[in-house]
Amino acid sequence: MNCIQAARVSIGRPTIGFAMKEMSPLELLLRLGGRVALLVGVLAVVAWLSWVMLDVKHMQSGFTLPG
Repeated sequence: MNCIQAARVSIGRPTIGFAMKEMSPLELLLRLGGRVALLVGVLAVVAWLSWVMLDVKHMQSGFTLPG
């Protein structure tokens, strides 16, 4: 019997199906930093694409490739 099965038997009601893993403060900070970096990266790509697509300065001249 593994830990999850033992927990289900001892509590007497079904659990969600996964056990909480103990994390060190360092791992917690690294995971949080990863999520923040992912969010910042996504926002940067969205901002850059918006800037490129809404290039007001060149909007009236039609689409031309840079060069």
